[in-house]
Amino acid sequence: GCLCKGTSLTPESRGVKSPVEAAEEAFFQICIQIGKIHQPLNVTEAIALMNGMIRDTPCKDTLMDFQESRKLGSASFEYGSVATGWWYGFKRRNRHRLVTKCGEKFSSHRDDWIKIKNVRQMYDVIYDELVDTCVAINLDVP
Repeated sequence: GCLCKGTSLTPESRGVKSPVEAAEEAFFQICIQIGKIHQPLNVTEAIALMNGMIRDTPCKDTLMDFQESRKLGSASFEYGSVATGWWYGFKRRNRHRLVTKCGEKFSSHRDDWIKIKNVRQMYDVIYDELVDTCVAINLDVP
């Protein structure tokens, strides 16, 4: 075939970018922190977490416009919320950074894995990521 002017031999991605891409980096950081404390994140929890993160944000509006313009969902579908397809797409888009494991056993003693320094670090990183992606804003301390 012939190469057309303006086409790329190395496209950035296949298809359309995620409409919640702005919040996905913060979500990714949360996944990393959850992994560090050995708490598994299943599909239902991941979807609930992301929907909670984008609630009342411009990301939700972008997602809603995306879903409505493509006529996604059924009669009972809630526009502006992610579903299982998003979760599997998120894992596929981040497979080079995210490792998933099945059936790994960890210590059942919280003292072995919950340390105040880990909790502080998780909150510091998560809050910074949420603010950076405009999912949250810093409030003045009264």
